[in-house]
Amino acid sequence: MNMGFTTGLQHMFLGWSRGPALVQSFVVQASLASFRAVL
Repeated sequence: MNMGFTTGLQHMFLGWSRGPALVQSFVVQASLASFRAVL
């Protein structure tokens, strides 16, 4: 699996487990950027 994608999943999990809205919004934007880069 793509290393960056795996790291993204880890950050996403950490963001959701902590729960701050700013972290969640940042992770969502970062994930969308990562998906655009992969596609």
